Amino acid sequence: MNSGPIKVMLNASHAVAGGGLVYLESVVPELARAEDIQWVLVAPAETLGRLRIPAGWATRVAPRFGFAGVHLWEQTVLAQWARGQGVAVTLCNANYVPLLAPRPVAILHSPVIEGLAQASTWKDRRYWTALKWMTALSLRRCSAVLTTAEHLIDDYAGGRALRRAGRWAFTPPGVPSIPRDVLKDPDLVVAVGDIHRHKDYPALVHAFAAVLRRRPQARLEIIGRPLNRAEADRTQALITELGIGQSVVLRGVLAHDQTLMRMAQAAVLVSASLAETSNMVVVEAMAAGTPVILSDLKFQRQLAGDVAIFVPATGDRAAGFATAILAVLEDRAQQERMRDAGRRRASDFDWARTAATIVDAVRHAAAT
Repeated sequence: MNSGPIKVMLNASHAVAGGGLVYLESVVPELARAEDIQWVLVAPAETLGRLRIPAGWATRVAPRFGFAGVHLWEQTVLAQWARGQGVAVTLCNANYVPLLAPRPVAILHSPVIEGLAQASTWKDRRYWTALKWMTALSLRRCSAVLTTAEHLIDDYAGGRALRRAGRWAFTPPGVPSIPRDVLKDPDLVVAVGDIHRHKDYPALVHAFAAVLRRRPQARLEIIGRPLNRAEADRTQALITELGIGQSVVLRGVLAHDQTLMRMAQAAVLVSASLAETSNMVVVEAMAAGTPVILSDLKFQRQLAGDVAIFVPATGDRAAGFATAILAVLEDRAQQERMRDAGRRRASDFDWARTAATIVDAVRHAAAT
């Protein structure tokens, strides 16, 4: 029997921005604590340059060939290379895996079914449909599945089979280090997330127009990349049409530490999103002692429990969010209750615990 270290390829070929990259940045230092694992990290050059690569880790640069090109490279060249290198387990920071790679284990991040339901253009529908079938095929091939939102497993026959076999685990984001003495801005509301249709920023903009009629000193900052340029343009046009450009700003992308600080400074974090897996900013906001207002959907409740204000996902959402925002901004006692409850809730999420769960799944996969 081979008693040496387990050689594991951590495939992060698609981790270039957003929550997937933050997840990778946060979990890698914790994974390095497993002394019985020899890690090989595969990621784009810019991702490798951003990460703090632990001592002893090997790396390989993933090419940037575009969506289809990278997937083709991953399914052919990378899978063959992994076998030639003696890799025992292939851990993938994505819904999909190289099907021919040794013992693949996926970490589900993308809310494919919800994303497909929200798709409004042929390009979006093509993307989410391809991702749906890639995820379904990957789960049939996986030795185990990890997920940042438990309900995602049940969207696929392969996921349900892995659940029945006990070969799955919940690996949510952990809590970053956030100073507790940050001065709060009593009129600042923030929303964090790249601009896509499923984020439903128009509903939030309409809601804030109503907030401003009663609280004109309030301000809303939307922090995130305009990944869907048409949706970003529509959101900006709506802000201009409503005449609230001095109070509502599309801030664009900020470095993660700057985003954390802005969330800590805010009086409220609002997420109108209709499709997420594990909405990392909710955990971060709770850890920062910032009250959260969320769409009433299972992926939000899994993280926030009963410490958030939830707005129905149907009906007049703009009115619902406006009422909720005003209720928090105008009630300091409620703010304090929500801050304390959020910090307690956030303490349940820990990167070391998540990494330990991942490592345990890798060891079991290697042993099968």
